Amino acid sequence: MKRTFFSVLLCLTVFRSLATHIPYADMTYRWISGNDYVVTMTVYRECGGVPAAASLTIFRCRDISCGGVVANGTLENTDPIGIPMYLVCGPASTNCDTGSVIGYEKYVYEDTLTFDPCFLWTLQYSLCCRNFAITNTASPMTEQLGLEITFNNADFSGNSSPTWDTEPLLYICCDTSACYDQSATDADGDSLVYSLYNPFDTHASSCTPFDLIPYLPGFSFTNPFTSVSGMTIDPLTGFITVEPIGCSEVSVMGVQIDEYRDGDLIGTIRRDNMVILNAGDPVPCPVDSTVGIDVQDHSFVELFPNPSDGIFQILAPDKMYDLIIFDARGVIIQRLNANDGSILNLSECGKGLYFYRYQSQTGKLFGKLVLE
Repeated sequence: MKRTFFSVLLCLTVFRSLATHIPYADMTYRWISGNDYVVTMTVYRECGGVPAAASLTIFRCRDISCGGVVANGTLENTDPIGIPMYLVCGPASTNCDTGSVIGYEKYVYEDTLTFDPCFLWTLQYSLCCRNFAITNTASPMTEQLGLEITFNNADFSGNSSPTWDTEPLLYICCDTSACYDQSATDADGDSLVYSLYNPFDTHASSCTPFDLIPYLPGFSFTNPFTSVSGMTIDPLTGFITVEPIGCSEVSVMGVQIDEYRDGDLIGTIRRDNMVILNAGDPVPCPVDSTVGIDVQDHSFVELFPNPSDGIFQILAPDKMYDLIIFDARGVIIQRLNANDGSILNLSECGKGLYFYRYQSQTGKLFGKLVLE
């Protein structure tokens, strides 16, 4: 499967003050058996900063409709040494080894926890405080990094959350339009809808709602950088498009994935990260605005005419494939395979934008369909 990666050349003297706080965190879960799930949390720390913790404590919050409960869960560090993340280009080493360019180490925490069936489980983690070098929030040194995910294991027992396909955004190129892959894979084949969200701050107590990070005037969760026209994320593919112009900014942003099955929300995962804007080589977006996003080089697959009044011809040489059509909310409205013929009929659907996912043994293709 083809993926898009990015590299950025950093100034050797930039932001030496980013040493003591976690710039990134995410949390996922994986069903094992019965009511047992492996909960995994991934965090990054700057090399040379405060040593990584041996364990992290999360809050497990069962909704009041299921009797309510607040309990701790301890996730253990699976690799105390950490994994160096080489996210810079050129010959320079990072301070993870012998260099002076800021580098990061990845740490993974996990453990097996038990969750009785409930329509809403909420997992929370918080850490004080964010880095004072952040430039897009009101008071970063007093703001916490709050992280929260949710899931329903009463209606969807045995489900696992999506897992992120790529490493987080830690550096973004400025003064040029670029595209960054924030996609994920779902082992259960559920529909994923991507969005930007306002990162969380502190909360009054465990299992209470988080406050939202207060952005400075001119910034927001959809515009976390000084940019030409804000930042957008494709709800089907997770590709972020942005043209930032603030080349010395350090920003906080968040990406959210809602997981659906047959139109019903199963759960939500999030990633919270701090991003450094700097000069570097842009990452081109693999986007054709008329036919969608092709991340697999399936240039031989085509649905036409597009736009259409509802009848699309399917041109696909694969003998076996699966074609899923979603509406703008990520709800599956039709599913076809090679045995169903070469016509896609959406004439009974309302006018507007729809998405498709084509999958065969050679990979996946995502795209957009317009009904007029």
